[in-house]
Amino acid sequence: MQPFNRDHGQESGRENGIHRCGIGGLLFRHCGYPSWSLAQSIKDRIHLGLDLKGGTQPGAGVHVAEAVGSATDRDVARIEDAFQKAGITGATVGKDRPARPQTIVISGIPPAKLNDARSILQSNEYSSYDVTVSADGTAALTMKMAAIRDLETRTLERRSRPSASVSTSWALPSR
Repeated sequence: MQPFNRDHGQESGRENGIHRCGIGGLLFRHCGYPSWSLAQSIKDRIHLGLDLKGGTQPGAGVHVAEAVGSATDRDVARIEDAFQKAGITGATVGKDRPARPQTIVISGIPPAKLNDARSILQSNEYSSYDVTVSADGTAALTMKMAAIRDLETRTLERRSRPSASVSTSWALPSR
């Protein structure tokens, strides 16, 4: 059985056993296969993600993670400063897992200063975090999803605005 040929009546694309198509089957219609069937086959089998469909900005997740990491780094420094001012010594403030940049962990809070630490961490200063303080002298602050979404929105807005340092002219500089 001969393959479908759009040229009706011409050779099917094979002459003396030699395929007329170039490397990789360029221009399938010359081989006797309709080009629309290949395109439809690809569309039916390949499902694009949102980033390829234009639903999100590619790479935005990386920038959001960096923004969350920067925000929590600033808050680590602010907590350390607040603890120092309140006389809470010996506590270690940091982020223990790089895969979770939204979480700040605190260990070594002295039992006598546990209530002071709790009042600092549960103040309006850290309202963008869910705070847990344990009797064993540990605490964890996890950034709330609303705060992460807010950072994401601000990061995407910042990325979509043209930078003042980027030239929009395509003209070459004169010599």
